[in-house]
Amino acid sequence: MPRFSLNPATAYETNETRVFLERFATHLKTRLGMDTFENECHRYLIVLTNDDHYQQELQRRFAAIEGNIGWDMAEKVFLSICLTKEERLENMRNMADMGRNMGETYNRYSARILRHARVNGIQDDNDIILHQLGRSIPGMEYDFLLFKHQIKNPDATAFKSINTLCALMSTLTGPEDAIDQPRAVGRSQDQLQQQQQSFGPRHNTFPNGVRGSRGASRGALRGTFRGRGQGRMSPMGRSNSQPPFGQAPGQPPRAGMKFCQGCSWNNSHETKDCRFCTFCSNRGHTYADCRTRMRQEQQQNGTQGNQQS
Repeated sequence: MPRFSLNPATAYETNETRVFLERFATHLKTRLGMDTFENECHRYLIVLTNDDHYQQELQRRFAAIEGNIGWDMAEKVFLSICLTKEERLENMRNMADMGRNMGETYNRYSARILRHARVNGIQDDNDIILHQLGRSIPGMEYDFLLFKHQIKNPDATAFKSINTLCALMSTLTGPEDAIDQPRAVGRSQDQLQQQQQSFGPRHNTFPNGVRGSRGASRGALRGTFRGRGQGRMSPMGRSNSQPPFGQAPGQPPRAGMKFCQGCSWNNSHETKDCRFCTFCSNRGHTYADCRTRMRQEQQQNGTQGNQQS
């Protein structure tokens, strides 16, 4: 099993393939944006896999694919190289056995099942996965889905296709614990800013969204990435400054301050003017102005000059 690392400068490494892929996708979507991530994800997979054999195999497999390589295709190729068929089947069995997440609609659950079956290379008529999926659906709902399936297929006594089961399950409404869940659609920019300003520990929150002046503790705001810039790129590690007592959420702490989705309130720039360095993962400058990169290049040039002399 190869080792993976999100950044050579960080201490984060793992041998768990699924953990790496989830952290990889979350980190780079935040850092690059969705469009750039979809076009460049396969190249980052090659770079961030710390194993020469797997890097060469990824390069060979990606080079043989014609056209654009999206995240689904890159993840499928990656899993087919790093995991055996039995390991991928076991991962799919575990996910189907866990069933629907709390607050997850049947529509989202069916889409999640289809995607994991696709990237893990699970056959559509796999009896083991179909049995686990049937157990994860309540008996009344499963009987209703089977009844709808038998209308078009009178001789059917059970589901023989994962796609067919998920297609029928996506038409269900609910369940009740997911009906009242908020949906991430139709939110204005003011609502997004207000939601970002409302982040913070619950024990320090007063009624009507007014928060105390003590702010969050260091431990509550410490992110999962330990690098200098990685903590700021992670939604968990991003600094959430608390507004003064009595200030309404979404308002600048001081007059004249600007709001950036990546850096929060600041005195220098808005979101469209935010600068990010792809070398050291810090904000405030670009790759061309990175002093860390310049210092490392000078040290390397000096070392090479001493060796030649």
